[in-house]
Amino acid sequence: MNLSKYMNLTEGEESVQEVEGDAYNSDSNPIARMIGTIIRIISIILGFRKKTHIIVTNKRVIRIDFEKILWVINKGVSAISMTPRSINNVGYSNIRTFLIFKTRYFMMGTSGGDTFIKFQGNDKSLFEAVDNVNNTLEKIITK
Repeated sequence: MNLSKYMNLTEGEESVQEVEGDAYNSDSNPIARMIGTIIRIISIILGFRKKTHIIVTNKRVIRIDFEKILWVINKGVSAISMTPRSINNVGYSNIRTFLIFKTRYFMMGTSGGDTFIKFQGNDKSLFEAVDNVNNTLEKIITK
């Protein structure tokens, strides 16, 4: 992805890890999760999609959200630069559907809520991505 099209990097800043995929938000409230699931199903049927890119640099975390309608029409783009201290947690989740299908999610928590990004890859690459992001954030915070 051409990052400079959405947000410029500062001098000496370089990308360390990138994660991209369909994005879902979660809430600890079970009613909100149920409503979110219903909205997600309707969105898939109608062609609404939200794709998120998380770019971890040696100085900050950048989140870029792309939204599409009717599967191909660009609805909008939003780019946010976050300080490493604003990230509460980083992890993963493996969820099975119908005992056959396994979906991997990269998770990142901020004060605004948790974001689940559908991860494209195997378990090993997911573990490496989580470790790489955690290690990079730790290095930045302890500087």
